[in-house]
Amino acid sequence: MTHGDVKAVVHLEKKVSSPWSRSLIEVELGHARSITLTAMAAAEVVGWCSCRYVQDEAELLKIGVAKKWRRCSVATCLLATLEEELRDVGVVRQYLEVRSENLPAVSFYQHAGFTVTGRRINYYSQPSDDALVLKNNISLI
Repeated sequence: MTHGDVKAVVHLEKKVSSPWSRSLIEVELGHARSITLTAMAAAEVVGWCSCRYVQDEAELLKIGVAKKWRRCSVATCLLATLEEELRDVGVVRQYLEVRSENLPAVSFYQHAGFTVTGRRINYYSQPSDDALVLKNNISLI
């Protein structure tokens, strides 16, 4: 992701649940231990993700895909590319939190190799929901 992509990512974020602000996106883009990626189709930003890493662990902070591009493997490609980038910096475990009632997302992450390792009761509000903590081991090979 480049600074030139921020405007398009902000536009995409306005149409997803729990949108990030421009300033939050810019902070992640400039953070030394952040990997922030965009997915492009026909010169248009159709998805993006951001994670932070420390030593050999990372946390996926955000993944968003434009509605008309969902179920077109955009998120799968973003996660695969992110895993390659994480492997390059020595990360062996990746974590994320997802709403327990977001069954399509839970299924997607489990299909991508993540397993549930914990639950945070009433972690989310508006509406209230638990967070599932998921983990994926990244092979260094």
